[in-house]
Amino acid sequence: MAGTRPYTEDELNQGRSFEVNMPLEANLQAQVDKAKEILLDVQAFGTKQVILAAEKIAENDPARKMVVDIGGIYAAYSFGSIITSEVLKDLTSAQDVTPVAHHIHCDERPQDKASIIQVGAGLMGAQQAKLASKRGVEMTFVDTVQTQLNGIQNLPGIQGSLDLIETIRKAKIDFPSKPVVINLMVPQNSLKDLVGVIEKLTKTETSPGSGKYLLDANDVVIESGNTKVSLAKEIYERMSKLDVGYLSAGTSGGALGSGGELRGVTGARGGACIMVENQNTKALEIAEPFLCSIAKDRTIIAVGKYVADLVKGLHNAQEYAEMEYIGDIVGYWIDELNINLEDVLKMARKLKTSKAGSYLIDCLVFGLENDMLAKEGHVQVGGKTFGEMMELVEMADNVGVNLKLTKQALKTREEADREDNPIRSTKTDVIHMLRAVFGLHQFETVK
Repeated sequence: MAGTRPYTEDELNQGRSFEVNMPLEANLQAQVDKAKEILLDVQAFGTKQVILAAEKIAENDPARKMVVDIGGIYAAYSFGSIITSEVLKDLTSAQDVTPVAHHIHCDERPQDKASIIQVGAGLMGAQQAKLASKRGVEMTFVDTVQTQLNGIQNLPGIQGSLDLIETIRKAKIDFPSKPVVINLMVPQNSLKDLVGVIEKLTKTETSPGSGKYLLDANDVVIESGNTKVSLAKEIYERMSKLDVGYLSAGTSGGALGSGGELRGVTGARGGACIMVENQNTKALEIAEPFLCSIAKDRTIIAVGKYVADLVKGLHNAQEYAEMEYIGDIVGYWIDELNINLEDVLKMARKLKTSKAGSYLIDCLVFGLENDMLAKEGHVQVGGKTFGEMMELVEMADNVGVNLKLTKQALKTREEADREDNPIRSTKTDVIHMLRAVFGLHQFETVK
């Protein structure tokens, strides 16, 4: 059974590519059984390999005091459903690991504990606003683009603002006894400038001569975007010098992951998988109600100290590896065996209810049910940057762990997304469909 066989460290260091040797006949059950076997192997091996990479990267970066919580990583991957609960059981049954202990659940209303402000109302931010509103949260979203706010500021409990400084000032005046929690959900190229604003706010009085500052040690700043580990380290070093609480939280979840909508169809799950650092217990206690309010099942996962961006990046690495093989398998069914889309959907539904039925198989079923796979032309999606993934692959290489599965997935994506002479196929259409579903990326069919 996949997942029960122990992998040697040499195997994990060297990496390996899984051969997609599917049966030659178009027997649907035989195809499903082989697909299940391949995907279980990818889930088990890939997870063990990225955990080894995380441990080695942490060991080789003592200045940042990184501490990888292995149980937390297992919990995050299982809770985010990139590995199934059965695979989790296989992987941890022979180890002294208790993933459930790393779940932090909170039903408290965030506004009862702090004034909540989120900077960034883009794709992910808009979905978080909808979920927060549905769960009775009162908070303000700040963005520099009014059109980003137009779709959310009329939601119950949600306000919009173009001015971060004045939003914080108003919160301090209206609720002087409450701390302020600021969640930064912005692109990497905006993060440095935004941290500069945070630095300024810790030195700006709420009113001249008051002796009270717009941000102080009782307040919390959270960085929760897709951030390179190197940039996250730089941000941490800058924030650690300020008199304000700071947390980093990796956030994974899109259309299905955050209860959003795609083509008018509401996603099946409520909330993202949020992987949070737990080195600052005071800041985490203040921020918990908010983070839980936008998370799946109102639950967040503690993953260690100073490693949230690393764990989130490796979470993505595993997602990419699995997408690569789902694309290979479905591409083979359609191109080589000429199986029609109706039967492909039946097979995908069988995989969904099997031991290999990860979140990405949910996304596959969702996309097929909603007729997202192109019948003519090819599927193309937005959101083409993946620099944080390339950095992680290099970091793993530097500590002797070859993430072959992720490298192949990134190569496939780069070839399909390039401007000149893109290499597109049914396989890349499937991968792009999955990305459109779980990441809520814009997609179109191109001839």
